[in-house]
Amino acid sequence: MVRGKRITITEALFPNYLFVKCNPEEIHTTTIRSTRGVSHFIRFGLYPVIVPDNIINELKSASKQEIVAPKTPVSGDTIIITEGIFEGPKAIYSEPDGENRSVILLNILNQNVAKLIDNKQFKKSD
Repeated sequence: MVRGKRITITEALFPNYLFVKCNPEEIHTTTIRSTRGVSHFIRFGLYPVIVPDNIINELKSASKQEIVAPKTPVSGDTIIITEGIFEGPKAIYSEPDGENRSVILLNILNQNVAKLIDNKQFKKSD
């Protein structure tokens, strides 16, 4: 949730890493290190780490995983209304309604009543 809007963010598995396959006899490591943005090689001792081809292929073929941020409520979670005319009581998160609003269930006179509120008006209860 960013500014009350439900968004999807794509993040790199290895941010700022560059996997290079080259023959050090043909291309010297100083050529790669002098490339803008390259700061150093990952090493064990004096020698750069060589990542086996099968691991590189697995990384390339890995499917994208969708991970929901822990503070994002899912259906059935208890939430606290933080703004608006219903500020204060706890409610049950029901479902999203678009990017900016959600359906919640309020217990009014021992009955669950569905209410549509902005995503900025509530937070997930701890």
